[in-house]
Amino acid sequence: MTTPSSFYGAGLSIDVRTPYIQGADPIGNYAEYVNSYSHVISASGGYLSATFKIVGNEIFTEDWLTHGLGRHITVYGPSAEIIWQGFVNQLNISMGGVTFSRGPLVDIANRVGGVYTPIIDATTDPPITGTALETTLVEDSNSQMKYGIWEKLLNIGTVTIGDAYYIRDLYLEENSLPDGNPSISIGNTGDFSVSIDCRGYSDWLEYIYNFTDNHLSIYLSEIVKNILGNDPNSVISTDYSSISENLVIKDPWTEDNKTAKTLIDELLALGGGSDDRWTFGIYKDRKPIYEPIPTDIEYIYYKAGTTQQIETIQGTIVEPWNVLPCKWVAIPTFLSSLKKGFGDIRNDPRVFFAEEVNFTAPDQVTINGAKVRKLAQYMAKLGLGSV
Repeated sequence: MTTPSSFYGAGLSIDVRTPYIQGADPIGNYAEYVNSYSHVISASGGYLSATFKIVGNEIFTEDWLTHGLGRHITVYGPSAEIIWQGFVNQLNISMGGVTFSRGPLVDIANRVGGVYTPIIDATTDPPITGTALETTLVEDSNSQMKYGIWEKLLNIGTVTIGDAYYIRDLYLEENSLPDGNPSISIGNTGDFSVSIDCRGYSDWLEYIYNFTDNHLSIYLSEIVKNILGNDPNSVISTDYSSISENLVIKDPWTEDNKTAKTLIDELLALGGGSDDRWTFGIYKDRKPIYEPIPTDIEYIYYKAGTTQQIETIQGTIVEPWNVLPCKWVAIPTFLSSLKKGFGDIRNDPRVFFAEEVNFTAPDQVTINGAKVRKLAQYMAKLGLGSV
């Protein structure tokens, strides 16, 4: 009998469902036999990644191998609060002396196009070439029904028209299904187990987005909504109540075949009206959050404390699995030579902005931080890079 894990002992659990594009129907809830669990939540993207390992029997592991890729994953805390959510991106199955990896899902390409420069006349030296062209899109509908639409635009180079289309078609043929790689270890009779690598739903923002309707400048927040509204898989929630109004205006015109994620990152670089920093992420229930960073301290950590816990500014303990990024963190007992209280939190060495939170069950948490400046946003509005 397997001893219940520390994950289970902490009151955590994992709800597993069919892929969201297939309806997210319930499959099971796992806790007792989850051997390990960790997740990453970032100011750049929200729920970023999670990994966990489950032990089971042969039927259990074969089911994960056959049907597990893309499954909808929700991780709950002991009070039934969602602490992480995403999808299965890659699997590593162990069945005695055989291991098998499947995925990553994000590497699938089932809607493919290409950009190329056509060779008009190959008899000259150098060949005569034309202006850059795009192939039409080719799609694998069976792959899309099972795994969702994953679009890739290839940079093919200088080729004949026939070669451009052949490369496009061959790429689709070889990449429309997930990779799978088996290996054999003779003499190894280990347990049946599944190691699962998950990604957050911000990874579904890899679709190409172009807007060529007009050149009328609009608010950045409206551009974000327009980009999200073109999700071909309808995975990202259309609840935009947490997309804060950003009154910085910009021409939304884009025809460069950039992904939704790239375009949103470009909008984030512009910041807000006061050159303040903004963040974007996909969080629980696949809901997008676009907002300026806070202006007040929200987390406190006392380095001399024996409990090593994060507290809110009001003194409430934040359980390690509930710690979030996008908050100012203060360490008041650090650098005791400084005066009590905090002045400008952007310049106080005892205060930092939480960029990323790493949690490992049952109680380990790491907060990676950075200082926040305004110059980058100001330079971006001028169309300039960093200095």
